[in-house]
Amino acid sequence: MDPDVLLQQLAPLREPSPISWWPPAPGWWLLAVLALIGLGLLALTLYRRRQARRYRRQALQRLQQLASTGEVTLEQLNQLLKATAMRGFPTTDVARLHGANWQQFLAATAAKLPSDVWSELEQVYRQPSHAASDALLQQSRQWLRQHRSQHD
Repeated sequence: MDPDVLLQQLAPLREPSPISWWPPAPGWWLLAVLALIGLGLLALTLYRRRQARRYRRQALQRLQQLASTGEVTLEQLNQLLKATAMRGFPTTDVARLHGANWQQFLAATAAKLPSDVWSELEQVYRQPSHAASDALLQQSRQWLRQHRSQHD
């Protein structure tokens, strides 16, 4: 027998069917479940953080409203800062602060800000309707954004 004839009689090789990607192996199911749990926890954490910082956004909006209506007085600014601090920190600690202790609290809770501008708030007890300086307004805006509260 001729080997060429024998080779021609052979049927072509059949390739196995391709491996399907569905259904995935159990390890992939486990990874998908863990990924979904992780994404859910991340979303919950971000939502809670956003809710915890909501008072900051409201205070910044209120400061913007005050500034758009005219000059912001020292009394208005001090009330806004105090109300914001009472929402971010224990009320019993913040409510009793005034004068130099209040200024030290503001300086300590936002360490990156210079503390010399807060001294202008001392005038709130002598001249409550006195207009706040631009430097104090800017510093207050920065404090509202950057202070370290018990929620952080």
